[in-house]
This record gives sequence, structure tokens and C-alpha cells, in this order.
Amino acid sequence: MRRFITVSHTGDSSGNWTLNDLAAGAGRVDLLCRNIQSAFFLSHGLREDVEFYAVFAASPVRQKTVRIQGSAIQMLHPDERSTAARLQQALVASWSVPDWKDVQKGLSVAAFGLEELLADLKGKGTLVLLDPKGEPVESWTPPVDPIFLLSDHVPFTKAEYAQLDGIGAQRVSLGPHWYHGNHAIAIIQWQVDKHQAPVSADARSRKLA
Repeated sequence: MRRFITVSHTGDSSGNWTLNDLAAGAGRVDLLCRNIQSAFFLSHGLREDVEFYAVFAASPVRQKTVRIQGSAIQMLHPDERSTAARLQQALVASWSVPDWKDVQKGLSVAAFGLEELLADLKGKGTLVLLDPKGEPVESWTPPVDPIFLLSDHVPFTKAEYAQLDGIGAQRVSLGPHWYHGNHAIAIIQWQVDKHQAPVSADARSRKLA
């Protein structure tokens, strides 16, 4: 299983935004959508061995996490607007109990942030922080169940870095430059694919494209 976590420091966790204004009014939800697409989609296929977690961390009192599971999700399309609609659907369905709520098959939401998510995933894989200061990806061997961590256009805070270092997250570098999150995910997928062949379903048979 491959898991990807993207922490959004500006996304509006209420879901009370229009699909016509993902970059501004929604708080750069467009970036989350691009990351989701890079995490899941192959040409004419969907990766079934992937889970994606979108952490809405802008408000310390209204943090939410949306989970998408590639093995179960239906009608996920490779475009920003429909992907944002799935995120919005989950956000408006959230509840106050800090546990997962199934919104639809393969789509869930929980009323917690990064700290609670990492606790929920404890023991399910190896944390890998994509960071220019980490081990070069060329010499890195992917673990069996990697959990990749990325921030949005806002870097992780000092407290978040300290938290991730404190629980032993590996740091892996794609080079000295900062790349867009969706590009970084595509690169890391390519790297992991060389060691572990992706498990995918034909998108047409899943009615995804």
C-alpha cells in the first residue's frame, strides 16, 4: 500500500466554497486536487494500491482530514473540478466525533488534523517526508508500505517538522529544487514503480474517465 498525505495550510475545511474559485475562495484546494490526480491516475487506469489523505489544517479548531481509497472509490475523474467536488462532499458531511465517517464508497472524512492522522496510521507503514535536505531518491530504497508526506504551497511549520522528526520520518530528496506537489508525487510514484509494480484497474471499466 502507498499512502500520500498532503497538509493544506490554507484550505477552507468547511466546504462552503464554490467549485469555480478553488484557488482563492477555497484556499488553494486546486493544489490538493492536482496531488490527488498524480497519486491515483495512470494513463487509462487508476491505482488501487493508493490511499490519499487531504489534511485541512488552516484552522486549529476546525481541522478535518479527507481520505480517498483507490481500491474502493467510484467515479473519480482526472480533472480538478470533479475532484474538488468529492473533497467538498466529504467536508460538508463531517461530524464532530474524531473518527472516520464513510461518505461514499472509498470516500471518508474525520474531524482531526495531522497529529491524529499520524496516530491513526501508526504501525501501517514507514513515514517518508519529501524534502530537499533528505537522502537522494536515486540511492533510496522504498519501504514496503510508504506513507509520503507533503505540504501545500506553504512549507511545513517548525512545529510540524519537529513532530515528524520526533516520530522518525525518513527524509527523501528529489533534488535541491522545490517542485510542485503533483510533480513530486509523479516522480516518487515512478521511483517506487521500479521496485513495486502498481496495482491498477482500467479506468474505463471503473467508469472513471
